[in-house]
Amino acid sequence: MNQEISIQTLDKCPENFDQCLSIIEEEFHYLKHEHFQFQHDFSPLMDEHNWKNLYLIFKDKILIGHIGTKPTLLSKENSRGVKKQLRVLFLGGIAITKSEQGKGYFKKAFQQILKNNISQYGLFFLWSNLNHPYAQFQFHEVGKIYQIGRKEFHLDPQWGFKKITPSSLSEDDQKHIKMIHDQFFRPIIFTLRSERDWKLFFQCPSIDLYVRYHDNIISEYFVINKGKDLPDIIHEFGSIEGDILHPPTAFQNILKQFKTWSPCEFLHVPTLEHFYLGQVKIGNIQLLEDFFEKLPLTPHNTLNEKEFLESLLALPNNQIYIPGFDSI
Repeated sequence: MNQEISIQTLDKCPENFDQCLSIIEEEFHYLKHEHFQFQHDFSPLMDEHNWKNLYLIFKDKILIGHIGTKPTLLSKENSRGVKKQLRVLFLGGIAITKSEQGKGYFKKAFQQILKNNISQYGLFFLWSNLNHPYAQFQFHEVGKIYQIGRKEFHLDPQWGFKKITPSSLSEDDQKHIKMIHDQFFRPIIFTLRSERDWKLFFQCPSIDLYVRYHDNIISEYFVINKGKDLPDIIHEFGSIEGDILHPPTAFQNILKQFKTWSPCEFLHVPTLEHFYLGQVKIGNIQLLEDFFEKLPLTPHNTLNEKEFLESLLALPNNQIYIPGFDSI
């Protein structure tokens, strides 16, 4: 069977955007009569500024698939208070037209993309309900996300939160949300949003943002929903007081009622479920060593890749927080 394909980034052939989006939406079951749009739900991936990282797969000059990537920075403070960053690569929007599935085109393209990027990033992340296709590329289900609460969300006016259209926030309010996000998750590892990422966040029509003010300044916020992707899930939250390891009790008492996803368990609150952080692949080991400083190794260095990743993320303060908006 002829498996000759060509791979081109979207910025080099932007005329293919609509067809590319159609292939993705068909694979992810975005229906025409629904109001959801993949490009809104996953705007950090599909943003025009990221087209140079979106790979289109052609067979005989016909577009048959897409593999999206999004370079991202993880941030942490080491024991000496020094901020460190790790380059990681998120992958998403992976789709092949149904008529061309099972013919080896995806495998060939995916291998090439990983090979071209393996030295540039410490870790690779993807999110999928299917783990078998990616295990052959050394992706492993590791890490934990905890679900606190199970009720369907409703807003009690007594809490003092109000729903805000993100794009209507003042510049000062936006600055406070950015500050809360970075300070609240500082004790662990979290995604460091660029100014472009934050602009997309505040423009995103797929998320619902709730804020609470104290003395006319935002003191807490949380994000629920993400279009078709995370219905009725609170997938990002933050407070000007405390941090993710010690959230304010009053705020915690609100969040614990509903389907809240957190990288850490709440104190004195039972966890109803936990999920994998995602499917993760090891990239450049030197970048990992520089970032984590201490890597988990047995005396005989016998850890396999999955054990290595599990041990790494189990070390103190090595929980990784990837909000729903950032995951692709």
